[in-house]
Amino acid sequence: TSITINSNHLSSSSIMTITYEEALSTLQSMFSPQGYTQQQLDSVLRHFGGHMENCVECILVHGDGSPEELIRKLSTLPAGSSGGGGGNTAAAAAA
Repeated sequence: TSITINSNHLSSSSIMTITYEEALSTLQSMFSPQGYTQQQLDSVLRHFGGHMENCVECILVHGDGSPEELIRKLSTLPAGSSGGGGGNTAAAAAA
C-alpha cells in the first residue's frame, strides 16, 4: 500500500510516494513524544484515508487534548478530511 503526496511549491510541482508503513513511522516520530501510540496513530491515519496532511492537521488542532480523547472524537469527524483548507493532497488505499 502506498500514499501519494503532491506538493505544490510556488510554480513547481513534485510527487512523492511513500508506503503506509513509512507514513505511520513518520507520524510516530512526530507524535510519540506527545503520548500517541502506534495503534492510535494508525487509527487516525486510517480514518483520514491515509491523507497525511489531514492526519497531521487533525492532531495539531487537537492540541494538548489526550490521544484517547482524539480517538473517541474520530467518529464525529468527516472521514478522509480534517475539514481544513486545500494545500497538499494525498491518497491511500489503506487496506
